[in-house]
Amino acid sequence: MRPLISICLHLFPRVSTPSPIPHPSPNPYFHLFLCLSHRTPIVTPPHPSPKIELVRTSLRYGLFAGAAIVVVNALLWWLDPLWLVRYAAYAGWVLYVGFMYALLRRERRAYPERMSLGAAFRLAWPVFVVGSLFEAVCNHLMLQDPAVQECVRTIALEGARARGQEELVGRIMGMDFGEFHLGSALLQYFQRLLIPGAIFALVVALVGSRR
Repeated sequence: MRPLISICLHLFPRVSTPSPIPHPSPNPYFHLFLCLSHRTPIVTPPHPSPKIELVRTSLRYGLFAGAAIVVVNALLWWLDPLWLVRYAAYAGWVLYVGFMYALLRRERRAYPERMSLGAAFRLAWPVFVVGSLFEAVCNHLMLQDPAVQECVRTIALEGARARGQEELVGRIMGMDFGEFHLGSALLQYFQRLLIPGAIFALVVALVGSRR
C-alpha cells in the first residue's frame, strides 16, 4: 500500500499544485489526505464570446463545404473530364446553398433572438468565402490536365456556334491555357466573392432568418 501512496504523491503535483502545508506529517496516509484537501482549484479557461464562436462555426462549415466540393470535382474528373467542365459549377452552387442553410437553421434553433438579416448574412457569407477558396485551388490544379483543357475548348466552341458567333471559333481554337495562372485564379476568386457569393449569402439569409 505504501508504494501506491508514494506513486500518488509523485503524480499529484502534476495534476494540480498543492498549497504549502505548514506541518508535514511523517505518516504517508495523513500526508496524502493533506495534499488532497489543500490542493489549488483548477481554473477553467473562459469561454469564447458568442461572436467568436459564431465566426468559428461559419469557418468550420466553410471548410466542410470546400472539402465536399473538392471531393465532388475529383469524382467528376475521374468519371469524365467533360462532366467536370459541364456540371462542377452547378454542383458547387448546390453545396454552398445547402451548407449555408444548414448553418443558419442550426443557429436559429440555438439562438432565435439573435437571427436578424444582418446576423444571418454574416454567418452565411464566410461559408462561401472559405469554400470558394478550396474550389479555386482545385479548379486551378485540374485545369493543368490537358484532357480538361480540351473539354473547356470543346464546350466553348459549342457555345459560340450555338449563339452564331463564328468569329470566336478561331480565337477559341488558339486559346492559350498558360494564361490561366495562379494570379488569374485568385482574381476570379475575389470576383466570385461578390457575384455569386454575396448574392447566394443574401438569398439564404433572407430565407434562413425567418422564424
